[in-house]
Amino acid sequence: MVCTMPEPWDLVRKQVPWQPMCLHMVTDMTLETLEALEANLPDCKVVYGIGGGSAADTAKFVAMKRNCRLVMVPTIVSVDAFFTDAVGVRIDGRVRYIGQVWADVVAVDYDLIQQAPPRWNRAGCADLLSIHTALHDWRLAAEAGEARYDEGIAHRAGECLRRVIDAADEIGRVSRKGIDAIIDGYGEEVRLCAEYGGARPEEGSEHLFVYNYEFRTRRHLPHGELVGTGIYALSVVQDNDPSGIRDVMERCGLAYRPKDNGMTQDELVDTLRTLNDFRRRYPKESFYSVLDTAEIDEEMVKRIAEGLS
Repeated sequence: MVCTMPEPWDLVRKQVPWQPMCLHMVTDMTLETLEALEANLPDCKVVYGIGGGSAADTAKFVAMKRNCRLVMVPTIVSVDAFFTDAVGVRIDGRVRYIGQVWADVVAVDYDLIQQAPPRWNRAGCADLLSIHTALHDWRLAAEAGEARYDEGIAHRAGECLRRVIDAADEIGRVSRKGIDAIIDGYGEEVRLCAEYGGARPEEGSEHLFVYNYEFRTRRHLPHGELVGTGIYALSVVQDNDPSGIRDVMERCGLAYRPKDNGMTQDELVDTLRTLNDFRRRYPKESFYSVLDTAEIDEEMVKRIAEGLS
């Protein structure tokens, strides 16, 4: 069985000598859709996820339910879903992570990945650069007694971040070295999160920015680019070298500015104004961060918006 989308499948089918017994084109990632899909698909022994994050998570959901072999073929490296064990689904307009399933194989084909528009591959650096804001939030949570802190894992996460920063220009060129930096970074980041038992080493308030944006707008812009917007915005709130991390994202070619990734100015302002309230209203779906220690006021909204213009 292959879970994919039209564009990646058009690329891959020219390179494989076989036809799948079942070909499923991914539509959306709501839990209802995935449950209905799994209930109606034919039996299979191997499921392939070919494409980006939605194809990966759909394949993971099917493999998890059927306990079958899982093979991942990323055609873009925009998200780390090919390497993580949880399945990202949407319930009532909000992202939830469910279950546990690991890929048996992740097949990385440089030529295939480089056929994608460079923008989508550059977006993959965001789920690694998020370590910049995530580590800050993790320390805050630990100081408040809201999270267990592991100095060794935090140090290794920082080293992972440094390697990605060092490769920023290669990532911007989408060279083999740039692809390696993202792939190797994903592997290390996922390993650290698995050792810790949670996403604290790489997920902080910048991801809450994304979740609030999607909840309020019901729009799903490219994940990595939204994370990039969140990284800059929350580094301002944290007073955590926002200009420095912005320069790195520029070198990576990440479309983190709203004018480049499709977010409107009104959406940006609304997401920022309601971010503290999102954390308070949905504590079980969020986590302790700078949003618990700092209020985003109108002056800060203005500073962030100017920095993203």
